[in-house]
Amino acid sequence: MLGFAFWFRERILWDFRLYYAAAWLYGQGQNPFDNQLLFSIPNLDPMPFSYPLPITFLFLPLTKLVYPAAAMIWLGVISSLLCWLVLFWWRQFSGSRRDAWVPLLALLVFNLAVPKALLTGNVVTLETTLMWLALFFLAKGNLPGFVGCVVPAAAFKLSPLLFLGLPLVHPQVRRWKAVGVGGLLFAGYLAASYALAPGWFKDYRANVAFNVKEWSQVDVFNPSTYALSRRLVSILLPGLPPNLSVQVAGLLYGVMVVAVLWLSWKVARRLGERGWTEAGRPTVLYATLVYALIMPRMSDYSYILVVPAALYVAGTILRPPRSLYLAVALLLPLPFVSFRDPGSGKVEGDFFFGLWGYWSLLMVLVCWHLFSRHLVGHAEISVKRRGAPGTTDD
Repeated sequence: MLGFAFWFRERILWDFRLYYAAAWLYGQGQNPFDNQLLFSIPNLDPMPFSYPLPITFLFLPLTKLVYPAAAMIWLGVISSLLCWLVLFWWRQFSGSRRDAWVPLLALLVFNLAVPKALLTGNVVTLETTLMWLALFFLAKGNLPGFVGCVVPAAAFKLSPLLFLGLPLVHPQVRRWKAVGVGGLLFAGYLAASYALAPGWFKDYRANVAFNVKEWSQVDVFNPSTYALSRRLVSILLPGLPPNLSVQVAGLLYGVMVVAVLWLSWKVARRLGERGWTEAGRPTVLYATLVYALIMPRMSDYSYILVVPAALYVAGTILRPPRSLYLAVALLLPLPFVSFRDPGSGKVEGDFFFGLWGYWSLLMVLVCWHLFSRHLVGHAEISVKRRGAPGTTDD
C-alpha cells in the first residue's frame, strides 16, 4: 500500500493537493476560500477549501517545495502517524488479550479505512492521532492533557469538540473548569480565524455550508446515519417532494440519534457507578462508537476513529467462536475491493459505493450494541457482588 501511494503520489493524495493549493494561495496573499481562484489551479479536484484559515499555516512550509516533494513528505508523515497509531491502539486499548493479529486487523477493517486515510492524504490521520492521545489522557484521568489534545483535534473539522464534554459523564473526572477552559480556548481559536481575514469569512462560511449540504447527503463517501435516513426516505417514500423528503429524513435521523443517546446515557450511568480507574478505558472506547452513530457526516476514512473499539469488542468482550464471527464480519468487504487506474485522481473500491458503504455503519451499530450489553451486564454483576453477604466494595 505504501509503495502504491508513493508511486502514484502525484495522482492520489487529492485531499493533500487541496491543502497544498490553499496554503499556496494564502502564502501569495490571496483568498483560499475563493473557489474561482482555487479551481483555476491545474490538476485540482473541484472541492472547496472549508477548513479554518489557520490550518493553512500547517502546510505553508511545504509550499516552499515543488508538489511531488511536498507530497512525499506528507505521505511520510501520515504513514508514520498511522503506523504509530495502530501500535498505540494495540498496546493501550486492545484489552486483556493483546493478540498479534490486532495490528493487521486494524489495517483492514471498516472497508480499509486506514489505507483510505493514507491514500487520500486527508488530515483525518492527524486529527485521529490527536483525538486518541486526548482519550488516552482522559482514561488516565489527566484532564489538562485531554483538553490540550482535544482542542487542536477539533481545529480541523470542528465536530470532535463534542468529546470535550465527555469528562462530565463520570463524577470522578467531572471538572467543569477544565471543560470551560477548553471551550474558551476553542472560541479563541475561532475568533483568531476570523480576525486573520474578516473579509474572507463569508467565503469560508459558504464553503462549509456547501460541504455540509453536499457530503452529508451523499452516502457514496459518507455512510453516516443521516445519509442512511436520506436513503431510506428516498426508497420508502419516493413520491415525496424534495423539501418534504429532507424534512422527513431529518426527523428520522433525529429519532435515531435520540434513541442512541438515550440508551447510551443509561450505559453511562452504569459506568458512573464504577471507579474511573476501571471504567476509563471502556468509557472512551464506547464514546467513539456513540460519536460515529450520531454524526450527520462520517466519511468512509473517518471510521478509523472507531477501529480500537471494534477490535476491543472482538478481542476482549467476545469469546471464541463469537469473536471470530465478528472479525469475519469486519473483514467481509475485502473480497469486493478493487483498485482501479488512479489516473482519474481517485482510487476506488466497488464495495465503498451505494448501499454497500453502510457496512461500516452497520458494524459500528453491532459493536455499540455488544459493548452496551457488556457494560450493563458487568455493572449488574458488580452490584450483585457488592450486595452479597461477606463481600466488600473492594
